[in-house]
Amino acid sequence: AAAEAADRLGIPCHAVEFGYLRPDWLTLERRGMGAYSHFPDMPERVRAIAAQAQAGPPLDARFPHSFLQEATSDIAFNLANALLGLMYPLYRMDKPYHPLLDYPGWIPRLLRGRAEAEEAERVTQRAEAREFRYALVAMQLQSDYQIRDNAPYAGLGEMVEEIVASFARHAARERRLIFKLHPLDNGIEDWPAVIQSAARRHGVLRRTTVIDGGRLDVLIRHADGVLMANSTVGLHAIRAGTPVLALGEAIFDMAGLTHQGPLSAFWEAPEPVDASLAEDFVTALAETIQVKGSFYAREGRRLAQAEIVRRVTQDLVNEPGAFVSSPPRLPVSRHRAG
Repeated sequence: AAAEAADRLGIPCHAVEFGYLRPDWLTLERRGMGAYSHFPDMPERVRAIAAQAQAGPPLDARFPHSFLQEATSDIAFNLANALLGLMYPLYRMDKPYHPLLDYPGWIPRLLRGRAEAEEAERVTQRAEAREFRYALVAMQLQSDYQIRDNAPYAGLGEMVEEIVASFARHAARERRLIFKLHPLDNGIEDWPAVIQSAARRHGVLRRTTVIDGGRLDVLIRHADGVLMANSTVGLHAIRAGTPVLALGEAIFDMAGLTHQGPLSAFWEAPEPVDASLAEDFVTALAETIQVKGSFYAREGRRLAQAEIVRRVTQDLVNEPGAFVSSPPRLPVSRHRAG
């Protein structure tokens, strides 16, 4: 809506968000992200951008921050909006949950956190030991705008139902399904109960596991495949060489990176990741829409602010080679034109 209003007024509009290349990256794009992204979705264009890069992107972590810093910022932001929003009767909060309901929802989850973490670690160790073959489902947040606007579901419960039903019909009987809850889920939706109910209806309860925690990198590395709507977990899996299926609109969803066939075929014949295209994709992201920096670390903010100002003022946003030069624009991708 902001981009459309800016267009009518002739004002350039940019979107700034967390980076795809985590940690220590932010995203800067013209007009919008996700389904509204201008990043190309054709492998040949991605390879062409990567070929222009003078060096690989700096993927080292430079700006660490604590969970306390992140949580404090989140609480301050949302409570300020909730309380000061009373002064603006037409204001509508972005999230479906009011903060005064959201934050108390964390209490039961925190109380059982240690037990949940220990169980998740046990499952992770068994996965690492290859005691069973499995597919990993990365849950997102019900409040995530990427779910509400860039996925074909009214809510995550519909995605769970679709995945479990397909798994029951098409996956070999020795395969298992692991659902990993999002680490910032507030617990208002009882996803373990929702998932277990779906698994029970479809006769795969004993083959379905729900964990709250675990080592994501290990779970990805040993999985036969990773499923999500459009979480950046998909990009982590692609970089690890694990087959990926994106059920929503995702910037990394393209031939050579993700499974392009139906969900039914993913369980036994997932399309493999093209390792060279994956490397080019990371380089192309860094060259066009990623900015090195951080929202939470002071030095990371300083670095990101300077780079964002440079790209905006020099008209380098979404430009190939933004780090070093400004070649002519590539055509906007076919279905991500915004």
